[in-house]
Amino acid sequence: MLALVFQELRLFISTSTAVLDYAPNRQMQKLLKRRLAQGGGTYVGVDLMDDRFIDSTVDACHLPFPDSAFDLIVQFHVLEHIPDDGAAIREMARVLKPGGLCLVQVPCRRDRLTDEDPSAPEEERIVRFGQADHIRYYGSDFDDRLRANGLDTTFMTSNDLFSDERRSRFRLNENDPLWICRKAQAAK
Repeated sequence: MLALVFQELRLFISTSTAVLDYAPNRQMQKLLKRRLAQGGGTYVGVDLMDDRFIDSTVDACHLPFPDSAFDLIVQFHVLEHIPDDGAAIREMARVLKPGGLCLVQVPCRRDRLTDEDPSAPEEERIVRFGQADHIRYYGSDFDDRLRANGLDTTFMTSNDLFSDERRSRFRLNENDPLWICRKAQAAK
């Protein structure tokens, strides 16, 4: 879906862009690395558990990168796995450059508040959160979690981004959520 998002939003990744990609998709990783290699850009793929396609094994709550290091951060379906998602969001905002862009996707039910319980047994997590390794299902308050960390947010769904034909062709759920976040520019 990420490649489609880039096309629809007409996001241009300059060859000098610094990109942080959590739990990278192999095909998108190849595309971004190839693009960035043309002009000295930086691509860093990170994950805590799965080291197949990554450049660095990191804890999302304690990133080993300097402040304002990245122009673009991609975080698709990561936060619902992290016990302290607030710390992970703070770190994401910390390493994003002022004016930088962050694309976030999490499972979300916009008609209710976030439901979370890291201590829930596996069977209960499957029922409540959709997967055994999820510890929450986000709700309408997710925007507030992002904004509380200095990120301006725009919420969109696949319906907002793609035509019926494209959603059908690529088998996208019409309500797949996407937050497009920008870090506020530093005051001058």
